[in-house]
Amino acid sequence: MLDSALLWYFAAGFGAQLVDSSLGMAFGTLSSSSLLALGFPAQSLSATVHTAEIFTSAMSSYSHWRLRNIDFALLRRLAPFAVLGALLGSLAILLMPGDNLRPLLAVYFVMIGSVIAFKALWPAAVRPLRQISARAVGGLGGFFDAFTGAGWGEIVSSGLILRGDNVQKSVGTLNSTEFLVTTTVTLVFITASSATHWPTVVALALGGMCAAPIGAWACKHLPARPLTFAVGVVVALLGLRTLGLALV
Repeated sequence: MLDSALLWYFAAGFGAQLVDSSLGMAFGTLSSSSLLALGFPAQSLSATVHTAEIFTSAMSSYSHWRLRNIDFALLRRLAPFAVLGALLGSLAILLMPGDNLRPLLAVYFVMIGSVIAFKALWPAAVRPLRQISARAVGGLGGFFDAFTGAGWGEIVSSGLILRGDNVQKSVGTLNSTEFLVTTTVTLVFITASSATHWPTVVALALGGMCAAPIGAWACKHLPARPLTFAVGVVVALLGLRTLGLALV
């Protein structure tokens, strides 16, 4: 008989990836918080979630590709620096914890998420910042995702939207790059630790892979302004959550 806990883990993966494929962020945050609430051991959490994310991000990448949500010129600029950032962040966390940077990252999320939501409501009030480098955004996102466990979608989506890039293409492209980032982080974690819980990986991954095509379809068909507003609100809420946990 199938373990009921695995069914809940499947549901957690489905919900987390539905948001991630639609808005380009939050799989790690939502799935991690759901697993902890369901009693999953904290010491196996990071490696387990990152391993599952390899499969969910692969399905998300495929779904966005089928729907033509990917800007391949942007992908070529993002990917090498994102992988480099993820590698450096993964190595850094083996030497020192990244928890002391979380409050600063949380404040950034709240501020930048609020700006993006404001931009969606009043587009003319926030002019595109073309001087923002996609390569730098990718590198920072990859580093902080590995080093602090948060930041890939939040940093990259916010940076690309503030540059004035198309929101659907931004979400699809960063979802595709996320596969490379997650694979890099997971390989380092597996090499350094054997804490991965494989039955949970399978349940999370299956749930996320079922949700990925739905989220990619929603990203493709939602109007740009509501989608931009949703990205800003989620970034700000994740920042408030991260800040609250860091101050407890």
